[in-house]
Amino acid sequence: MTIEEKVTYTITVNKEASQEIEQLVNYLNVESKYEYNEGNLTTAEDIIKAGLYKYLTIYNATKDIKSIAGYLANPGRDFTLKNRFDEVRKQKKMSQANIQRETGISKSNLSEILKNNHQPSLENFLKIWFVLGCPPLVEVLYLEKNNRYIKRDS
Repeated sequence: MTIEEKVTYTITVNKEASQEIEQLVNYLNVESKYEYNEGNLTTAEDIIKAGLYKYLTIYNATKDIKSIAGYLANPGRDFTLKNRFDEVRKQKKMSQANIQRETGISKSNLSEILKNNHQPSLENFLKIWFVLGCPPLVEVLYLEKNNRYIKRDS
């Protein structure tokens, strides 16, 4: 078992922000009791941690999207743009047949796109992306380094 190293930060917020955080905490706690009948209460610290996590997620996504944009602008590609549609589909417990029905993409074409054997058109990409609930692009796209073999003279 490993012990996670933690760092403690102390923050100061203005009175207005503090009041808004407390209103959100109260709202979430009332909603949680009403909807789920749970005793776990949300704290101001939970809200602040969630906000920081979301900010860091967006920051890291921006870096990843910039690398993908750099790939698209670079004609000498050492990487191939791939998608994680199939992983997202499985996480959402959606069948290929459901996606095919919702998008109108043929069964064989959809299968090839989900296996990353075929790059979808922009139209088909957007159809699939929309049916999957518009997950963040950084979760859907990634770059895979190409395997290039150099043939050596004998």
